[in-house]
Amino acid sequence: MGDLQSAVLEVAALMLAGMSSFDAVCHAFTTMSTGGFSTRNASVGAYQSPAVDWIVIVFMFLAGVNFSLHFVAFRHRSISGYWRDSEFRFYTLLLSSVILVTVLGLYFTQTYDR
Repeated sequence: MGDLQSAVLEVAALMLAGMSSFDAVCHAFTTMSTGGFSTRNASVGAYQSPAVDWIVIVFMFLAGVNFSLHFVAFRHRSISGYWRDSEFRFYTLLLSSVILVTVLGLYFTQTYDR
């Protein structure tokens, strides 16, 4: 899937999750470039929507993947090539490790109420 198709898909998903069309376009473009800019001071947290959070997370993850892997997956109509790629495996493992360390750190310091 190309960048334009991904952006259109993300805009549609964000609009379904309750964002205005302007905010959805702005957030889709910043998500795909992984810039993290927002039209709100509180970023996507201003929407207080887990759906918006997850849509942005998924598309930021996909935007961080090597574009050639997307091309191969699209061309062969199969996602099996992703996991065979060592760069993708490292990227996924690194992100998963950082997420785990962050969650455990927040949990053990009781940063948020349960």
